[in-house]
Amino acid sequence: MESCITRERTLRKEYKDNDGRPVMLINLSVPAVTGNDVFIQNAEKLYNGIFDGFLAYLETKLYKKALKESAGENFNPRGGVMKYTVSFENSLFFSTFIDASVFDGKTRSRVARLSQVWSKSEGRLLNFYDFFTRNDRERLISLFIAEVNRRKTSGLSEYKKGVENLIESRGDFSKFYLVPNGYAFYYGPGELSDSRLPEVFITNYKAEKFITK
Repeated sequence: MESCITRERTLRKEYKDNDGRPVMLINLSVPAVTGNDVFIQNAEKLYNGIFDGFLAYLETKLYKKALKESAGENFNPRGGVMKYTVSFENSLFFSTFIDASVFDGKTRSRVARLSQVWSKSEGRLLNFYDFFTRNDRERLISLFIAEVNRRKTSGLSEYKKGVENLIESRGDFSKFYLVPNGYAFYYGPGELSDSRLPEVFITNYKAEKFITK
């Protein structure tokens, strides 16, 4: 199967101060898709909006702050990175997630993740209830808790106190994407642990099994 991505929108740029010193470096990319007109129009609107919004933040707030601080000692250039990953694609679906982070000269921020699951034929974003029912929410929460306990027992991860309650109270079922073996649900960085990366849980179901549209 041929991918619906034939190109991408990218920007790699170095920003300098009045003395020509680099003060900010950015590297951004989002996909540009092919397909029917509705799919192209809706995808371009979404991805360009994400791209332009993050770029505006970098060029206004982060760049201006970098210029003010560039004359100080031990200055390190600021930075912004946004990249996309195609997590799954077949004749029915196109699924991606976009990760963005900022470097303030000392530390890198937590990774902000946005995910999308598209119906190629309809050109629309799909949501949790296109694949699951309300009754599946409790089943999934139980699976997430079991996986966290397995990771803790195996010494693979450390979590916040009362993580089982956090899994339930902070569960946002709009945060998911497709993967070859099923579905990946995620919690934002800092919600369940001190990690700067999202916490991901994968359920082993084929995406085609749940298509309802």
